[in-house]
Amino acid sequence: MALKKRYRLVLIGIGVLLLLYIVFYLLVSVSPPEVSGSDLEVERKQVGENHYVLGKNSLKKNEYGVWEMYVEGDAYHRGQAIGKLSEELIYFQESSFVEEVIGMLPYKVMMRFLKYVVAWENRDIQAYIPDEFEREIYGISKYCSDDFDYIGPKFHRKLFYHSAHDIGHTVQNMGLVGCSAFSAWGRHTVDGEIITGRNFDFYIGEAFKKNKLLLYMKPKKGYAFASYSWPGMIGVLSGMNEKGLTISLNAGPPEMPRSAKMPVSLLAREILQYASTIQEALEIAKQREIFVAESFVISSAIDGTSIIIEKTADTTLVVQPQDDLLFCTNHFQSEAFAEMESNVEFQTISSTQRRMNRLNLLIKEKDSLDVEASVAVLRDMGEQEEKALGIGNEENINIMITHHSIVFQPEKLLMWISVGDSPMDAYVAYDLKSEFARSSDSSTPPIEQAKIPASDWIRSQAYTNYEFYYSRYIEMEKGIDADKVYSNKDFDEMISKNPKLYKGYLLAGEYFQEQNNCTLAVGYLKQALTKVIPWDKDVKQIKELIRACE
Repeated sequence: MALKKRYRLVLIGIGVLLLLYIVFYLLVSVSPPEVSGSDLEVERKQVGENHYVLGKNSLKKNEYGVWEMYVEGDAYHRGQAIGKLSEELIYFQESSFVEEVIGMLPYKVMMRFLKYVVAWENRDIQAYIPDEFEREIYGISKYCSDDFDYIGPKFHRKLFYHSAHDIGHTVQNMGLVGCSAFSAWGRHTVDGEIITGRNFDFYIGEAFKKNKLLLYMKPKKGYAFASYSWPGMIGVLSGMNEKGLTISLNAGPPEMPRSAKMPVSLLAREILQYASTIQEALEIAKQREIFVAESFVISSAIDGTSIIIEKTADTTLVVQPQDDLLFCTNHFQSEAFAEMESNVEFQTISSTQRRMNRLNLLIKEKDSLDVEASVAVLRDMGEQEEKALGIGNEENINIMITHHSIVFQPEKLLMWISVGDSPMDAYVAYDLKSEFARSSDSSTPPIEQAKIPASDWIRSQAYTNYEFYYSRYIEMEKGIDADKVYSNKDFDEMISKNPKLYKGYLLAGEYFQEQNNCTLAVGYLKQALTKVIPWDKDVKQIKELIRACE
């Protein structure tokens, strides 16, 4: 029988790996850190609709639907403040995560993998995580729900959830991750200053990205910073500090982790909190060990330039800009890593090199970049090499599974953040200098935020068609797993709303092949082969399904 759809495979793959991490933590008796002083005794107060305060800390949902949180103090109390302020949001996030990932794992599959856990050696993950971050995570865990204690103790769970991005690497060839980023300055921008843009493509179901959170943090040590992710996350995926240093994560070529070390989001957090220059960022990166391949795109207002730090489990290298430009997708570019077997293979089987070529083309087509032009690049769903790709194709810069999209202006301390479900929605500017001044002084008037409106595409028939296609595709994908019956007319209706994308044809072909209706199956599969297919494994699967019918 043909393999079921990619969505289910991704969830099962990541779920098994996450389970291994949880059980490992239990076996090695991970212990909560020691904390000094008393618990945070201040009570959360509601001062308005979706607006809460806890001493000097606060949480508010803004008019664009983004949750804004401000926390300060020592690590343990910062964590407690995060936990108290966003207890309901953290519950929703964990519930969504468990339902989408761990909830789909068959019991026998889970048990089968337990035996591999005990064979892992040197897995003392706590040795690789700074005490400060452990205390912060522990503070948050005090407010996690008992409902998920069957998975593991609260601190264990919160610790391992920070590895979700890393573990996504190991199933990256299933299409879970497809981040794209660029940075430009000098003659390539209207004022010569740095503009850095990125799409963070990380998908674990629609519910998981429902509550987006912009976290402002003023730690006792280090620099104040802002980061954009989800409730309960203290690691950094995309962020900027008060010195105008920005960082974003881009998954490198996927490899199976050899041992549990520092999650990359926590390394990005450490850099953002403690580095003001590129050299300081590099020194921190060299001191830490991680367990996956990762690219860190870093821009610095002080240095007036950007670099990429490419890092594996045991090596840290730097990609320098060429002609005041940097591009980053999901493969390594440094000379030493370029010929690495996994790197070469991933460029062959995925869209990463073609997305980089696309970024290069889009940037160089423009005379000079401003924020609007940068957003236009991140919204790219255009045609490549005169071939129509279809909306949601991983060969586009905008692949429509984006958790968030950001444009940084480091010298201006501005972050332009997407506030909807995709880069096609509006971007809102956050002035970090003003925001941090306002956060600790409630008498400071609110900032009038600049805004880039949503794309006109959002109001078009094409968008309505895509929404129908997307919701129907997900519904049918899950329905097939539940043994629901569909006709070719059902598939044709779905495909007609996004006919240039190969995925609908592949879904139909798989379904009818499993139903032993080879006439319909081969018809759909041959149509899929006429489309642009970014993943080599999908091409191979389609051809195997056709051969099975013939």
